[in-house]
Amino acid sequence: MKGLGVLEKRGFVNRHPQRGYFVADRDRPQSAIGQIALITQALSGDTSPYAKGISDAIDHEEFTLSIFSAHADLGKYQRTIEQVARFKPAGVILTLMPEEICRINPAPLLEAEIPLVALGPYVPDLACDRVIHTGWDSGKRVARYLLRCQTSNPAILMVAPRKEHADMVAGIRKGLEPAGIELPEERIFVIDAPHGHDPVPDPYIDAEEQMARLLREGLTCDSLICCHDYPAVGALRAILSAKIDVPNEMKVISSCRCAVEGVSPMKLTTVDSHHEEQGRLAAELLRRRIDGHDGPPEVHYVTGELIEGETT
Repeated sequence: MKGLGVLEKRGFVNRHPQRGYFVADRDRPQSAIGQIALITQALSGDTSPYAKGISDAIDHEEFTLSIFSAHADLGKYQRTIEQVARFKPAGVILTLMPEEICRINPAPLLEAEIPLVALGPYVPDLACDRVIHTGWDSGKRVARYLLRCQTSNPAILMVAPRKEHADMVAGIRKGLEPAGIELPEERIFVIDAPHGHDPVPDPYIDAEEQMARLLREGLTCDSLICCHDYPAVGALRAILSAKIDVPNEMKVISSCRCAVEGVSPMKLTTVDSHHEEQGRLAAELLRRRIDGHDGPPEVHYVTGELIEGETT
């Protein structure tokens, strides 16, 4: 009976005393359901936790969640933003990348006056609430773990641009400082990964090939820290192919968890930045804006958690 009551409230059925419930006339106006649009360039596996958090936070009698994913196609990402702006959903949650990787034009969303919340780094000309996990947080957690593992000769492998990961490097250096462990620039390797944003993306191959080259050129370390799981998987493949024992001869640690289950040859030690929680927070902030809140933009931070795997 409770379900029938909900259907009556939304205009799908009519209740007639002593006769029961009847399907409403087809031309009867039905209660409108707003649309929340999640626009993302992430691969599907990385999109799912955000979507779950958003879905868990919204009232499904008022809103429905639609996912618009460019699946790593950066050109399609901008086109998707423009398309979504044209049909004006109730609100938008937008995942962001550093401008050096993907510079977007948020003007279509702003000109349509659509309530907006961003997940990720600051973007000029986009004044809105943001939810973010910082590289500094990841770096400090990785550094504490390295000290527990008694590392003495770490190296970092990161995907360009270098600037994107500056906070992560600073956090690691700060965390290792009390133990007198240095991480000089020559131990930080920045690689290009163009195949990660191909029409058919391969986010592993560039790191695998370039890590294999570094090993041939004599790179040695007791711990390799990668900027996120995708290059970590590529590097791990190269390390294992070189017959290096992981984790006894070389440990591999990622500073940001991604959807690599079933692809990585070993379970990575990584930092979970809690994408589901980020999605939930974004949905709550967006609902407040939809309801008319007009205060200044806010930034909300989500802390990470180091998850120990088989690579350390």
